[in-house]
Amino acid sequence: MNVNIALATFGTRAWADSFAPWYRIYPVNDGIRNDEDETGRLSQMRWLSQPAFEPHWVVLLFPGKQLIESASIFWARDQGSFLKPQRYWLEYWEKNEWKKIEEISREEAEDGKYTHIVFSPLEVDRIRLFMPKGGGKPGEMVNVLGVAEIEVYSSSPHKGQPSSVIVLQSTLKSRANPFWINWDPIPQAIGYMVQYSRDKNFAGEDVETVKVKQNYFMPTHCLQPGSWYCRVAPILKSGIGEWSNPMAIEVGEINYIPHWGGPWKTTHPRLPWTLIDREKILEEIKGPKKHIWEAIERLAQDKIKHVAQLKNMQSTEKEEEELPEEPPSFENGVWNIQRWREIVGAAAKVLEALTLYSYMYAVTRDKKYSERAKTWLLHAAKWDPMGSTGIDSVDHAAHDVLVGLSIGYDILYHELSKEERELVKNAIEARCRALWRYLNPFVLDETNNHPWFQTNALAIGALTIWDEVEEARDWIDFAIQLYVGRFLPLGGVDGDWHEGSDYWTYTMGFVIEFIEAIYAVTGINLSDHPWLKKTATFKLYVAPPGGPGLSFGDTHKRPPNGEDAAIMFYLARTQNNPYAQWYGVEALKNDSLIRPALLIRLMNWWDPSVPLKSPSDLPLTKHFRESGIIVAHTTLEHQRGTHFAFKSGPYHGIMAGHEHADQNSFMLYAAGDPIIVDSGVYDYYGSPHYYGWYVRTVAHNTILVDGEGQICQKPGADGEILHFLHSDTIDYFEGNAAPSYKGLIDSFVRKILFLRPRSQENSGDLGLVIVFDHIVSQKQRNISSLIHTAIEPNVVIETIDRTVHSVSVKGENANLNFYIKSKSPLIYMVRKGYAQDIAPSNNSLKEYHIDFTTENKTAEINFLSVFDLNKIASQSAYVNFVNESLVLIEKGVYSHFVAFGDSYKELAYENFRTDGKVFVQSSKEGKLSSLLIIQGTYLYQDKRLLLRSENPIDIMWNKIENGLEQLRIWSRKMQEIRIQEETLSVENEVTISTSRVFNI
Repeated sequence: MNVNIALATFGTRAWADSFAPWYRIYPVNDGIRNDEDETGRLSQMRWLSQPAFEPHWVVLLFPGKQLIESASIFWARDQGSFLKPQRYWLEYWEKNEWKKIEEISREEAEDGKYTHIVFSPLEVDRIRLFMPKGGGKPGEMVNVLGVAEIEVYSSSPHKGQPSSVIVLQSTLKSRANPFWINWDPIPQAIGYMVQYSRDKNFAGEDVETVKVKQNYFMPTHCLQPGSWYCRVAPILKSGIGEWSNPMAIEVGEINYIPHWGGPWKTTHPRLPWTLIDREKILEEIKGPKKHIWEAIERLAQDKIKHVAQLKNMQSTEKEEEELPEEPPSFENGVWNIQRWREIVGAAAKVLEALTLYSYMYAVTRDKKYSERAKTWLLHAAKWDPMGSTGIDSVDHAAHDVLVGLSIGYDILYHELSKEERELVKNAIEARCRALWRYLNPFVLDETNNHPWFQTNALAIGALTIWDEVEEARDWIDFAIQLYVGRFLPLGGVDGDWHEGSDYWTYTMGFVIEFIEAIYAVTGINLSDHPWLKKTATFKLYVAPPGGPGLSFGDTHKRPPNGEDAAIMFYLARTQNNPYAQWYGVEALKNDSLIRPALLIRLMNWWDPSVPLKSPSDLPLTKHFRESGIIVAHTTLEHQRGTHFAFKSGPYHGIMAGHEHADQNSFMLYAAGDPIIVDSGVYDYYGSPHYYGWYVRTVAHNTILVDGEGQICQKPGADGEILHFLHSDTIDYFEGNAAPSYKGLIDSFVRKILFLRPRSQENSGDLGLVIVFDHIVSQKQRNISSLIHTAIEPNVVIETIDRTVHSVSVKGENANLNFYIKSKSPLIYMVRKGYAQDIAPSNNSLKEYHIDFTTENKTAEINFLSVFDLNKIASQSAYVNFVNESLVLIEKGVYSHFVAFGDSYKELAYENFRTDGKVFVQSSKEGKLSSLLIIQGTYLYQDKRLLLRSENPIDIMWNKIENGLEQLRIWSRKMQEIRIQEETLSVENEVTISTSRVFNI
């Protein structure tokens, strides 16, 4: 009789090359095939690899050698069909290499449900299902391997010890230095040996060998950036086991080693919510924090209500009882938004109540608050850790209940009876153990905020009971290494965050609570991490106070509020950042102060003694290199100026996440009006509107190719900033988004000029934005340029040949006159709102969508667009297109000649000529005032050579006060540059101010 020896219950371990977000390995050998609908319970029914253009595999590790004769693979279900790959085979391990199993027969179900393979008997201790790169099911999932169940049959099975083989992922790109790795634990291992080296054969003098107790490792010192290799072997009672496959690691340059603290705190309270300086707080509530304290007091007298930090998490159901019953689980395990919000709301109330009453008790010592806290604590402690609020159900709820229990247990520790203390401690421990199993080994998407707050909860729970539960110290150590080795470095060197402004605030709240809790108990201070030192800058630029912000990705388009203020106050205090303190004060003006946890954050994180400073002296434009976002302003102090944002950067997630298909897109706000917007609304994650519109390219200000957009929320959805230049008067950006169009086009380069207004001379001028698009394809295609606005537009056809169109948008405070020129005729369409099947949940969003589409298919097209911004009733610019690459603009006393070309094509106007990619010549009242050249090697005036370089440089010349000239040169490499008769060595940037530079 043949027995399925692949089952986990037989003792077989499984592992894979990678994991899509939320997926685990256990479905591949849990004994459940693909007979049931997977809707609403995907990760319970199947395993999916990451959707990367790489080989994918699943390995089965048997308990000792087994004689096998056949195998069946039940492919993952996916929306009514099955993910049977185009190419795949089975392999066995022999003599340190994988070899293909020679098949006797292969039976494939007609609908792709399963494959049954028969082969000659083999005695092996492991096999692998292998899919070569790009070998998946044709279509969107061609780079995904998906399995519901693998069965392997033997006529003579025998059980033994579980396999001690460790399988590492093949590669790791570590932004952190040193790196951090994690592997599937071996049940019988008493420890592990880890080796890492610059040599893939682990030879030479730089090999380091380290013994560790747990199944994770981080070197204790920074390494030379570049290529490293690592392998692991289990330590068994019989000795050192088999070495794993080597992992190739690319080590980055974000160097950080935590500074370990002193003795860990063993007394209660120990967590930062209630471990407070009571006398200081009582003094502070007489001053700037008085209104916050009064709001806390009011809330403490009222019933606890669920107030979600993010609108999409807010329950709309009427709350019947203050003390919620444990919510029911999803019916038949199938997820739905109503039950999800019910579970989230109940757990959030637990956290809010325990935070509020515990804090009030810590400050006032009034017993009525300790009694209320105790009621909620004992009530929630009885909820099933594996039930609806457990980590395998809703992770937000798992976080909130565990953190709430921890805060309550910490402050009430000495006021609980022995039995009560045991009840709560056991609940905290059980929830920590569930999270420990969930997070370790770590296979989640670190670019998504969910693992961050899951780890936050594990750490806070473990810190609460570390001196009562032996393993808790390991949980804390794991959490610290995960934050340092994987999470915090993701923001890169500029402090940015790829999930956008709202999720920056949301995630930073968990980060700060994690850091503060770790420091309070262990003395380890993580607040000096390089990302945390710079990240306040990101919020300042993408969401200036007073407006909805310029955030790409999932966002609620809201003005900065108290949630943002609390984060910025903390960064102001810990990083000595006066700009963050100013931001916090401004943002706090926009909050209604109704969420208890926020109020307590403000009380604990805001230090009013930190000096504040307006950002009036900061550069007006910032390039965030990690996310590929550039934000340009005319002021950072308020929304009454002009604010422009552009994105062309790498996709950070594995699958899904909070990024959109928006490469080479932009947004534009002026005088507080939403002129050009990211369209749609974040009603809730996964809604018909969300996937039907909000995240797709059609919702953004970029292009469609034959009506198709970019890769959406998958690897390959990448753009790249090719060039960035900032000056006081004009900025230049250049991005390429072609890789994100799935091979439909070969090039999509968007060049942008942002000309700031000369407000002192023309108070109605809000600036100019000039956009040049160059799209190339091997095939003839229709190209559509998309514009979205929240203001009803007026579209006018200006010429008979339909190559020029103009659009006027009149807001409350600002006017936009928009012009677009192409070589071939364009067809335009204006649509209001959304089709019924993809409308937002509340269907109240008023937005307008304008498409300009080539009438005829083309293999190459240019679009040249001018956005003229002015205050209401102010003079508009005169725009004259010479062709689809050249335009003349007259605005007030200024005139601008703007030309776009290539490095091999000379650009000329009047008596100047250059080989630059962009040439801007500006005059004031008919007299030359400035020149801008992007990536040129020469500039002539008539026949007179003004400047020459060997390699391309950026040049800005302008007349400044008192008749002086200023010349700025940007060079990407050290080179000699000839300026008339003189030679100058330039690297990076140089500025020359004199009465005669070019003597023009």
